[in-house]
Amino acid sequence: REVVVKSICISTTDRWNAESLRWLTAIQFAKQADSMNIGAGGDVLSLCGDKIKSSVMMDGDMLVDRDFVVNRRCCQTPRNHRESFYYCHCEAKLEPLDPTLFFRGALIDLLLEMESKSDLACKSATEDCLDLIGLSESDQTTTPPLLFRYETVNKNEELSKIALDLVVSQNSTPDLVKTNVQRLFRRTFAALASNGLLCLFNQEEDIYLLLSRTRVVEPYLRWRRKQPDGYSLPHPFFINCIPRKRLVTISKHLEEK
Repeated sequence: REVVVKSICISTTDRWNAESLRWLTAIQFAKQADSMNIGAGGDVLSLCGDKIKSSVMMDGDMLVDRDFVVNRRCCQTPRNHRESFYYCHCEAKLEPLDPTLFFRGALIDLLLEMESKSDLACKSATEDCLDLIGLSESDQTTTPPLLFRYETVNKNEELSKIALDLVVSQNSTPDLVKTNVQRLFRRTFAALASNGLLCLFNQEEDIYLLLSRTRVVEPYLRWRRKQPDGYSLPHPFFINCIPRKRLVTISKHLEEK
């Protein structure tokens, strides 16, 4: 095990016991970390103590709304990702093949780019999706959501190169490179679904729906709010794929507009 010196300071503890005390403190911290369920980056903040956690949430001298992910400075998530989903990488399911979430970010960028061009999407697929959220294609205020096939993303040359470079940089053996590239695609795709950024729309045709805020979530919430009192039909399946906290945040900001 390699020991790296990050800082040097004068200890007020008896010099004969100082080293022992520091190792015991490190062991105590390790046990505390092991007892917690660390599944995403955001879970680490609670281990850092209230002082550090609060400083991370500070924006200048002002304490920002901790539930409003767009203003948070907890990680390096691009602002367009935050605004498009009300999501940040602190919610990400950790992926050993993509420890810095670089591939995940590139995949989200590709999907958002595809969404910006999705007016040319398959007409029937668009109608099916809009019907599910109670809207019609004649509603000019609603921009069609992105429906896409996994194969389309998996065969993207730029994304494939990023995945290949990541796998090679982790010293994968030559016979496992292709396998690990596909594993990275599948796991990241599954993680995005788990985090509520996309969901399976049509299993037979392998079509997925991008659960963006402006094209899927907000149109549905606006429509839902217009329904008469006593309306109790369940949410469509893709709304149930989105974390409840995120839905509450989006609803709150819709009310404030």
